[in-house]
Amino acid sequence: MKIRLLGIFTILMIISCAPIQEEKPQVVDQEKVFDENFIKQIVEILTGIDKGRQQQMFEGFMAELKKSPEAMDIMFYYALTLKNKEEAWGIFNQIVTKDPEKYYGYLGKGIIETEWKVYDKAEKNLNKAAQAAPNHFLINYFFSFYYYKKGDFEKALETLNKIEPKYQDSIVVLNLYGLVLAGLEKYDEAEKYFKKSNSIDDKQYTPHFYLGTIYEKSGKSEESYNEYKAAVDVRASSKEAMLNLAMTAEKMGKIEDAAGIYEKIVDQWPNEAGVYLKLIPILEKINAEGRLAKALEDSIRVLPDNAEFRLKLAKIYFKRGDMNRSEEEYKAVAKLKGNSAEIYVGLGKIARKKEDYKRAMENFILALKDKPDDNDAKSEMNELKKKFKITETPISGKTLEQVMKNFSNYVLKSYKELLKERPKMKGKVAIKIAFDNDGNVIETGFEKNTLNDPVMEACIYGNALMMKFPSGSKQSFVYEMEFNPAR
Repeated sequence: MKIRLLGIFTILMIISCAPIQEEKPQVVDQEKVFDENFIKQIVEILTGIDKGRQQQMFEGFMAELKKSPEAMDIMFYYALTLKNKEEAWGIFNQIVTKDPEKYYGYLGKGIIETEWKVYDKAEKNLNKAAQAAPNHFLINYFFSFYYYKKGDFEKALETLNKIEPKYQDSIVVLNLYGLVLAGLEKYDEAEKYFKKSNSIDDKQYTPHFYLGTIYEKSGKSEESYNEYKAAVDVRASSKEAMLNLAMTAEKMGKIEDAAGIYEKIVDQWPNEAGVYLKLIPILEKINAEGRLAKALEDSIRVLPDNAEFRLKLAKIYFKRGDMNRSEEEYKAVAKLKGNSAEIYVGLGKIARKKEDYKRAMENFILALKDKPDDNDAKSEMNELKKKFKITETPISGKTLEQVMKNFSNYVLKSYKELLKERPKMKGKVAIKIAFDNDGNVIETGFEKNTLNDPVMEACIYGNALMMKFPSGSKQSFVYEMEFNPAR
């Protein structure tokens, strides 16, 4: 018996709309003999055909079409290989116009319209195909698939049962039975069909994936994990299978495995925001700092408004010594959700590392105002006080002049102590001081400064903040001081 294999690409067009496949199923001409070899070719397409071979088939049909431009069957097969569904639908429509007695133009339109979810039009065209070729295997198959996509699982099962017995054990039919029965929540029966399909060929995506979902529903995590893994092995481009595998691994406590799979997903699909939400906490758990930093950097390109991720990244940059990038991230967090003690402390630590002690103190003071019991801010501030000879108790007095005299005496005393380590400190400063009605300093900063020594500047600034003026006399003024080792 001679078999014409011109139509081996017949199920390609609806693959992306069907859970059975991500490429499109294939239709066989009614004159073709449907044997096991042909079934295997269909299954190859259903389970993910190689792109190189797909292109080879496309080029083959193009060549045939050039030889016989009026051959409707060749035009039909050619249309099925097209990625552009609108163009394919147009070709099927031409076939219907030129050869309205044949089924394949109607079937092609019905397949694409099912994918487009234009179900009323799809049903009309599938009915016309059925009238042209009553009880044809693939028309029954796609009619069942049409009902499956609509969610009418009872009708899908009824139509599947019309398929001739000699086709009932073909892989494509077994898989569709499994899907329909799973839709009816008859999971035990669905499992049997998928297992039977696997017994014929265990290198298929569909039965492995859906067995994974069935086992997951019944709480069989190990079996579910193995089936999802088998599905990914067959089709590494399946995002859904990879996600399910990763989540199952995480549920089972296979944290390293889960992290690795999530990373593979974002490598292939870098804009999958939801995957970062799962990946980043796992990388934190396993202390994979390098991988965590990369994941965070990638995530904020997709989730720029995720303050939590930006804060984590700021801390990693600080730990690595990248102060500028750390500061950028802390400031980004502040814009997103406002300042907080945690942000002030982070910025204060960065300023301290940059030897900008004035700014460091400003931030630690702001942190303590926001959260008075913040131990990190207290610790940092205490270290600065020791380092820069800043008083532990407020510098006060009964009059403004007395406060400033006490301040001057304390600062000059500290200057002499600091000279032992920094003998070249010399210069003049003019420091602006403003206080409120309660006598608390609310603003201070240098109007003039020729000292150019960060340690002494921090000493002056820090002690200025510790002044307490008499209440009821809000004022602002500039105070000048000169520092000379010879005096």
